[in-house]
Amino acid sequence: MINGSINGIIFGLFLGLILDAVTLDNNFTQIPGLILCGVWFGRIKMHSDLLVGHFRYGLICAFGSFLCGTLYFLQILFNNFSDYNNLVFIPSVQNILAEVFLTGLFAPLICSQLLRLFKSFMGEKHDNKFL
Repeated sequence: MINGSINGIIFGLFLGLILDAVTLDNNFTQIPGLILCGVWFGRIKMHSDLLVGHFRYGLICAFGSFLCGTLYFLQILFNNFSDYNNLVFIPSVQNILAEVFLTGLFAPLICSQLLRLFKSFMGEKHDNKFL
């Protein structure tokens, strides 16, 4: 949201590479979902309304969590579609919905503090440039 879409693509790629490096199963990747979220988050403009901003962070992060979880689930589904019965995948859908709920619940608290931290860091960085 602060640095734009290009940095969102780069951060999504590197975060996906880190997550894929620590994952035991190397058949599936988090990279496509994180890159899409990075592009989408980079295009969103910040507003000054504080209360709407907190709810907005929750909705944005919950939708991003849904997007990443769904893309990861679709990779697993397409790879193992003929092997299992469709009822085996119901817990995966429940996990995605729980992830979306928890992300939407905690994102307003965490994102607003991170955004405040990044804004203060960016302000100090630009202020020290002229010293």
